[in-house]
Amino acid sequence: MRRLFPGCLALGLLFGFTLVGLPQANSADPAKKEEKKDDKKGDKTEGDSAKVKFTTLDQVELHGTFYPSTLGQKASSVILLHNLGGDSKQDGWDRLAQDLQKNYAVLTFDFRGHGNSTSVDPAFWKYPQNQGIRGAGSAKPKATISYKDFQTSYYPRLVDDIAAAKAFLDRKNDANECNSSSIIVIGAEEGATLGAMWMASEFSRHKVTRTGGIIGIANVDMTTSEGKSLVCAVWLSISPKLRGQTGGSVTEWLKTVGSKENKVPMYFIHGAKDTAGETYAKHCEETLKAGGVKLDLTGKKGIADTKLTGNALLGKALDTTENVVKYVDKVVKDRGAGNWEQREFDKSAYCWVFTPGNVLVQAKREGEKALMPLPLAQIMRSNP
Repeated sequence: MRRLFPGCLALGLLFGFTLVGLPQANSADPAKKEEKKDDKKGDKTEGDSAKVKFTTLDQVELHGTFYPSTLGQKASSVILLHNLGGDSKQDGWDRLAQDLQKNYAVLTFDFRGHGNSTSVDPAFWKYPQNQGIRGAGSAKPKATISYKDFQTSYYPRLVDDIAAAKAFLDRKNDANECNSSSIIVIGAEEGATLGAMWMASEFSRHKVTRTGGIIGIANVDMTTSEGKSLVCAVWLSISPKLRGQTGGSVTEWLKTVGSKENKVPMYFIHGAKDTAGETYAKHCEETLKAGGVKLDLTGKKGIADTKLTGNALLGKALDTTENVVKYVDKVVKDRGAGNWEQREFDKSAYCWVFTPGNVLVQAKREGEKALMPLPLAQIMRSNP
């Protein structure tokens, strides 16, 4: 265990950590100032699913669909991530969610600026990280945003939406509707790239707990990380770049998640006639298994007779959906799901710890309802 004095430079002086602050809004934290309705109260049920919405720290209202499982807290949780420029209602996603729902709780949502996730609070524009959007700084802030107005450098910021989705599942977990200590991620193209980034960052996120009797002193539990909740990932034509950006290494994120001591299984799916997709899937598999690392559940799959990519591979004429479900079932059966436990996300405090350099970044204070913006400078250059 390592000691942390929250918000104090003394941490770096005493323990060799570099304490990095995060950019804050120019006004009081809207997540603390404004109490949002409980996620469950706003759910609109449609058959076996419910329309849901949840809010990020910088006040983006994300819209999605939650597919509950009859298994309740015994059901592992699946997060579906659409490709950038698309949305969660594109062909194939609903059918995949419904097929998975037999054994899992599933959450699909629209990234900010996509689909129905376009509404923002005026406070959104006060966050420095949101200045990479056309219209930022105008005298009359817009109430909506579109990915068409995002600068290329802004796209990595969408990783914060996945963190908000995980927090949503943590609350569903505590309502006994799923097990968010057992997370499966399925992403398409650049959505998969963001998914790999987020999964790698979870191995840097640690819980901060109060210790008895000494005011202002807390412990950072370095013996485990939030990455322990990750069960597996399925990538549909994962992209080696994010909107053409070369900063940050997708391969390094995948290695953090799937090789070394973490060994989270991953399945790289591509169209058999998609030459670029097949080449990159092969590269990823070989990289993870380099040096004879035994990863029996990690592999790649070419979908026969097609050069389609991403969610287009989920079309009814192909067997991709069946392959995805069978793979997830096998991983959960062979590895087991994480044990259910109370998450208490809103009450908890977290920090990210990055190596090399022992860089520590505050992730969330007790009582806040969302993680702070993920520190991209560290995530895109560091390994946990």
